[in-house]
Amino acid sequence: MDYDPAMDARVSALEVGFQEMKGSLHRLELAFVRIESVLSNVATKADVAALSEKVSVQGDRLTKVEAALSNVATKADVAALSERASAQGDRLTKVEEAIDETIKTALSKTIGPWQVPGILAVRVALIGVLMAALNWAGHQPWFPH
Repeated sequence: MDYDPAMDARVSALEVGFQEMKGSLHRLELAFVRIESVLSNVATKADVAALSEKVSVQGDRLTKVEAALSNVATKADVAALSERASAQGDRLTKVEEAIDETIKTALSKTIGPWQVPGILAVRVALIGVLMAALNWAGHQPWFPH
């Protein structure tokens, strides 16, 4: 075959174009790698739907917790109850003191062991007087026999 100098220029131009294409393809390959790395962190529609379902379930649970918490006493409620209990305790202490004082007074007014023989003697004497009065009344004509 004959050597064609125009062909040499055309092959050189093709080689330069091919090198540029290889460079462009390499840059595209790097861009695709970056895109893939970014897309691996992007959620799919299925991921979004699953997350939406989880959020809905958590929302339902939160509603239940809020409903339960509406029946729980607050710190202010506990403080008010504590104050009322303290006031009731004060009243109870006063009642206990009054009972103690009443018991002490009652005990101070009761008879002592040294008084028992005297009281018994008085009662025996009263019974004797009553028996004598009944005996005397039994001997009277107006007393029914």
